Amino acid sequence: MIVNVNKDKKNSACIHIDPIELIEAPGKTNDPTNPDSNNGLITSIWGPPCWETFHSITFGYPIKPTQEQKNDYLNFFVFFGKVLPCSYCRISYAEFIKEPGTFLDMRTMESRETLTKWGFELHNRVNKKLGVNYGETYQEMCYKFESYRAKCTKTDKGCLMPLDIKAKSYQKAKIIRSPIIDIKYCYVLKEHAKTLGLINYNEYVDYFSKLTRNTIEWGDRDCNTRHIINYMRKNGINALDENGLPSFYEMILISMLCSTLDTTKLDILYERLHGQD
Repeated sequence: MIVNVNKDKKNSACIHIDPIELIEAPGKTNDPTNPDSNNGLITSIWGPPCWETFHSITFGYPIKPTQEQKNDYLNFFVFFGKVLPCSYCRISYAEFIKEPGTFLDMRTMESRETLTKWGFELHNRVNKKLGVNYGETYQEMCYKFESYRAKCTKTDKGCLMPLDIKAKSYQKAKIIRSPIIDIKYCYVLKEHAKTLGLINYNEYVDYFSKLTRNTIEWGDRDCNTRHIINYMRKNGINALDENGLPSFYEMILISMLCSTLDTTKLDILYERLHGQD
C-alpha cells in the first residue's frame, strides 16, 4: 500500500490525472475541427526520449553489417526524419542529411563506428541550430550508450543479466547533460543578480567556472540544473521577466553557467548590458 503524505497537490512531485480531461482526451486527439489538430508536439518533451532511441538504434548497428542491414538502416534513417512530430524538425532533418558533415548515404552505413559518429554529429548540428551547447564528446556518448549493451548468460527464456551490471546501466541512463554558456554572459548580469538578492552569485560563477568536466562536482552541477529547468517547465516559470531580464530561477541557472535561453537571446542580453557591469 502506497500512502501519499503530501497533501498539497499543487506542489506534489506526483502527477494527478484530471478525470474530466481524461474523458475528453480521445475526442480532442481525433477531432478534425480542433484548431490545434495539425500542430506538432512540444519538442522539449518528446525530443530527449527520441534522441535516446535514435542513438540506441545506432549503437545497436552491427560492427560489420551485411549489405541487407546497410540498406535497411539507411532506409530507416532517411524515413525517420519524415515522421518527426514537428514540421520544422522534419525540414531541418531533410536539410542536414544532405549537408557535409552530416550527409547520409551508404558510406554512413559502413560500420557501427561510422553510424554512431554520424548520429553524434547530427545531434550536435541540431543543438547548434537551436543555439544550445552541451559540450558532449563522442567518447562521453559511447560511455553512456555502450553501457546499455546486454552482458548476459543465455537461458531458455532469453537473456539473464547480472543485477549489478544492469544497475550500472540504469545509473548511466540517468546521465543528462545541461547546457553550458560562455562565462561572459554571467559577468554582465552581476548587477542584476544583486537586485534579485542573489548575494552569492559571484561566488557561484567563480566556483562553477573552475570545475572540471566529468568530475563528481560537474555531475552534481548537471543534476541540479536539470532539476531547476524541470521545475521551471512544470510550473510555467518564464526565463525572462517583464523587463526582458533573466528571472530569479534563470539567474540561478546562469550562476551555474547554464541557461534555458539560446545563444541568440543571450547575445541580445549581452549587447544590452555590456558596459554597464
